[in-house]
Amino acid sequence: MNHIYLIEDLGLMLVAASFMMLVTRRLKTPAIVNYLLAGLCIGPVLGWMHETSHLDLISETGIVLLLFLVGIELNIRHFKEAGKEVIWTGLWQMSLTCAVIFGLATVFQHSLQTSIILGLAFMFSSTVVVVKLLQEHRTMKAFHGRVSVGILLLQDVAALAAITLISSLGTTGEAQNASVLTIILTSLSGMALLIGFAWVASKFIVNPALNWSLPIPGMMFIWSLGWCFLFVAMAHMFGLSHEIGAFLAGLSLAQSRYSAELKRRVHPLMNFFVVIFFVVLGVETKFNLSVSM
Repeated sequence: MNHIYLIEDLGLMLVAASFMMLVTRRLKTPAIVNYLLAGLCIGPVLGWMHETSHLDLISETGIVLLLFLVGIELNIRHFKEAGKEVIWTGLWQMSLTCAVIFGLATVFQHSLQTSIILGLAFMFSSTVVVVKLLQEHRTMKAFHGRVSVGILLLQDVAALAAITLISSLGTTGEAQNASVLTIILTSLSGMALLIGFAWVASKFIVNPALNWSLPIPGMMFIWSLGWCFLFVAMAHMFGLSHEIGAFLAGLSLAQSRYSAELKRRVHPLMNFFVVIFFVVLGVETKFNLSVSM
């Protein structure tokens, strides 16, 4: 797509989001709702935007930067304190949700394969929505905020196994078991390596690198973004989600004496990309208004 359309679409989305924030200012609606409404207005309602595939990369960048900023805001010590609650709560939440939805789907006489897919789909939450709401209410550092973020990341790891299971439902039993086992082992080993690297980096790499970049204007900001996308690339290499890589990158920087400064510099850029993500989500919403007689 011609670059001029990309610029025009970005401008249209930002104007629509700003206008919606102004209109709903007295209602004090969450920013996410305003962005979605803006997307609905310029997309399905007015028809000013239809094609959004050229904006998918920008939207995904917003999610990456959002989780990167979340990592910067959290301290490893505080995050470890919530580790036990994260594991138990996350496992119970996913197991119970999957079991209940599977049972309901079976009661309504769906096939076994459809019931499994529905159960797996409903046990996951939207990381970007939950994290954005926690940020708006400034409860990210609260105990329930840390537990929520941990559960979301645990769900991201489980989602890899779920996607593999769904894609292999039509294969033989031995191939299916081997595929699921392989993705689980790869994900767990990759997660362990990334966590280990983040811990080593927070002790020996981050502070010297930030000290080196401090005298050069803008270098700290550029270096921190490069550090974020380095972790994203490593996460992708291990088959993990981009969100996990970005979060661990931010978590390694959170232990630095410059974490507050990094947060201040990254936050405006993150806001821009997140706005695009939610407006695009609103634009892509489809309504089926046809009524069969």
